[in-house]
Amino acid sequence: MIPEKSYRPSGIKITIQNRSGLIRLIYTYQGQRQFISYPLNYFDSENQNIAIAKATEIHNDIYLYDRYDETKEKYKLNYQKKVIPINPDLTQITLKELWEYYKKNKQHISLKTKQVTWYPIDKLLDNFIPVENVADFVELLKENYALSRVEKILKSLSAGINMSIKHGKFKGQNYLPNIIYDLNVKKHKQIKSFNKEEVKAILSAFKNDTYLSKYSGINSHSFYYYFVAFRFLTGCRPSEAIALTWNDIIDNNGKMWIKFDKRYTDNELKEGTKNGVYCRLFPVNKQLYELLKEIPKRHSKLIFPNLNGDYLDTHNFSKRIWKKILNHLINDGLVKEYLTFYDIRHCYTTHLCRSGKADLQTIANIVGNSVPTLIRNYLAVDESLELPELF
Repeated sequence: MIPEKSYRPSGIKITIQNRSGLIRLIYTYQGQRQFISYPLNYFDSENQNIAIAKATEIHNDIYLYDRYDETKEKYKLNYQKKVIPINPDLTQITLKELWEYYKKNKQHISLKTKQVTWYPIDKLLDNFIPVENVADFVELLKENYALSRVEKILKSLSAGINMSIKHGKFKGQNYLPNIIYDLNVKKHKQIKSFNKEEVKAILSAFKNDTYLSKYSGINSHSFYYYFVAFRFLTGCRPSEAIALTWNDIIDNNGKMWIKFDKRYTDNELKEGTKNGVYCRLFPVNKQLYELLKEIPKRHSKLIFPNLNGDYLDTHNFSKRIWKKILNHLINDGLVKEYLTFYDIRHCYTTHLCRSGKADLQTIANIVGNSVPTLIRNYLAVDESLELPELF
């Protein structure tokens, strides 16, 4: 039954209003009240479905994907996505043309990425620089930004060029990967790992709210205990963990597995894993099985939702919760040094290798990396090793 007056669909922060028999959407964006009117009969069930679909789209663009169209053109009934025209001579395209094409197709990118990498390109990129003269633009960037920032900027621009090549908009070569390599910005990071006692101390601090002030206004640290413990027992990427649903725990031939086939990153749920593998199955051992049984189902399809039942913000968690607890543990002498939340992946891989229970190829397969990548980027040196007498 269609309500006679205004109402909100379940889980949507957009109001559908009966305005003199026609449909109007009402919502708030950046503190300002917004309205969109449609010349549709409010009491027609098909029109109600259209209104709910539009309301859902606006809600998701504001609260999930950070890609709200402030012009509201996107939310009109006859909206068609605009495609930036490309110079018909596919070998004589400017960087500016390719960049604008890329931006229009990547509107879901996070605000932080836009500020760090998009703004310098928009500011400095000349309208007439051909793609083959990209090295000139690199020199301009180097005059204005540190090399580490230049590298990030060029990776975004390189992605733009690759998209145009893939979509058949540019028939040329992308020179940026070689230029980025020659910048020689990255230094190999020394891979480190927590020892077993440190892992126990970390999990205890989360589980027991050890460092949560009684005057604190934030939610309890114990709320995140299962999330942290799960990563220590699987070594999965944070983006993979927060995307997991209860349907991803599967039974295959009498054995339990966790299916990793998606990740939540840049405010978007993406298919497949980071390294391009569509799906990998992770075997559940007894310890992980017991943890999964304990996890409360918080009225959400997600295994590790935030307090509102939506996707966790791992950046905020790392900055406000993880870092705070680790610093307390370091001050109390329970942890030697600070490692990032992502480094739990290194920790898992390192301890599994040292256990001697699995070969490198098997470990690489279940964590979703190649053996060379595993050795180069995920294994920590055992500083506690005492060498035996050999002769």
